[in-house]
Amino acid sequence: MSLDDKKRPEIEIKVDSEIEKEKNTELLQALAEAKRVTEITRSQVDEAMTTLQRRELAQDLTTDSSIDMNINRDDRLIALLCYVFPFIMSTIVLISKSSQSRSFQKYHAVQGLGLALGLGLLGTAVAMFASLITIGLPFIGFIIGILLFCLSPIGFAMGALAHLYYGFQAYNGKRFAIPIITSFLRNQGWL
Repeated sequence: MSLDDKKRPEIEIKVDSEIEKEKNTELLQALAEAKRVTEITRSQVDEAMTTLQRRELAQDLTTDSSIDMNINRDDRLIALLCYVFPFIMSTIVLISKSSQSRSFQKYHAVQGLGLALGLGLLGTAVAMFASLITIGLPFIGFIIGILLFCLSPIGFAMGALAHLYYGFQAYNGKRFAIPIITSFLRNQGWL
């Protein structure tokens, strides 16, 4: 047995232990990142729950009364349809000359379209995050990917319920602000 043969097993053991250390370091980093994401999510859920408990999901924009008196039944129905079928109905309202002159219809068409696009972008961002974390961290990412896949029907149902809720509020003749969406639309000058 030569001297090289005696050193070779020690080198392989040393290399294996370094690989294990790197894997452990990667796992610890992945767990720390998952913990950070969990804490952020928990704080956002807590904030959403307090908002729901205060019933601030829709903020009335009118001062004296929460119902706009200058609208008719057709305006309310079209506003409802802008939330139920946001891409089709909002496009029709925004293109139609007669609907553009009706401020209630235009307001809810822009807001319904903004809500649909915002929820769509949020869903796309979550899907991209799941894909990237699955590729970057195979084992942890796979678990997070499965978790997000299992939670996606709940997220879809919550988005559909949001559209129905805001559509019902619009059908009742209310002008309201959707958190984040309405302020963004106002900053862009679209509302």
